[in-house]
Amino acid sequence: MALRPFRQVEDIHEGEFPVLATSERGGILSFASASGLTFLEYARNPSGVIPLGLQLNDVEWLNFEYQPFPYARDVRVPYDIPKVATQGLFETDWLYLVGPIYPGMPAYLGPSGTITNDATLGSYRVGKFIGILIDEPHMVVF
Repeated sequence: MALRPFRQVEDIHEGEFPVLATSERGGILSFASASGLTFLEYARNPSGVIPLGLQLNDVEWLNFEYQPFPYARDVRVPYDIPKVATQGLFETDWLYLVGPIYPGMPAYLGPSGTITNDATLGSYRVGKFIGILIDEPHMVVF
């Protein structure tokens, strides 16, 4: 689980940018483009990308013949437009940490949509850590 139910969402972006591949909620989606199409993805290399916000929906392939649509989870299929939080308070384990973290430390965009405390990995600040790292389970509030 990447994004826990504990969250205080202050602003949600439901725009015109789709997610083309399967992805788990809780990571930072960034803008990408190919063949004239602008879409959102977890950037493998975060340097030089522009993040939009934190993904709130799971994006996965569904077999509608044998699998009922999971309404309780708010799942989207690839090429659909997900909900993206641009401001709020979230508890997540979508982390790529280098060393310890402390409340008030800046949070940066890390590799593959993760959140890191090392500015050299991405250098785009996406928020700040509010809580300390909880070892079991591996969670932090930012």
